[in-house]
Amino acid sequence: MRNVPGTALYYSTLSDIRRLFSLRHRINSSSPIPQRSTTSSSLPVLSNIENLIAGMVARGSIGFVMMPITIVKIRYESNLYKYKSIWGALSSIIKTDGIKGLFYGYGATAIKDAPTSGLNVLFYERFKLALQDYSSSLSPTAMHMISGTFAGSMSAFITQPFDMLKTRIQLKPSEYSNMFRGASKVLKEEGLLRFFDGLTLRLGRKTMQNAIGWTLFEALVTWFQEHKINL
Repeated sequence: MRNVPGTALYYSTLSDIRRLFSLRHRINSSSPIPQRSTTSSSLPVLSNIENLIAGMVARGSIGFVMMPITIVKIRYESNLYKYKSIWGALSSIIKTDGIKGLFYGYGATAIKDAPTSGLNVLFYERFKLALQDYSSSLSPTAMHMISGTFAGSMSAFITQPFDMLKTRIQLKPSEYSNMFRGASKVLKEEGLLRFFDGLTLRLGRKTMQNAIGWTLFEALVTWFQEHKINL
């Protein structure tokens, strides 16, 4: 209920934002566009800052829409709550904390997810271009898988402290009321290394998820374009 619509909304929003940037380049011929060395990808080529902005805006907006089900998911996965159903969880949260309870930790989530997604898009596009220049013998599928793996691991590692804080805010909002107080509490009581708790598991999940996601997305975009289906 979270990942399927969330992923679909994210990639469609990201595609629309990147298409707008690409259209701006076509209208304004003075805006330089880096040239792709091969035709292994159907996605437009944008600058680093445009890829960063596109990923951040897409993730930040979709993260807000999906926040209530994200809260339920996080609490279901912990042993602090005894919810018996999704509806029961939503009702309990609203009864206890009000509507705002469904959006606890959104600031921390946005601070974590938006940069993660922006860096992910940036790393993916840059590494894909580098592979095209230096490893032209790779198939498009292999190129997208490798680029997605690299982008997922790099973006996950850089933003791991924010992910750890986001989870704590959503699980224990009374103890970790916001990102800054949470960071101070963790640093003072547990030390710097605690910010990287769960990094190994997150790297394993994010790299595979990212590699599969980008590869399927590229394949679907190519298929739609070949069949002249306007997205």
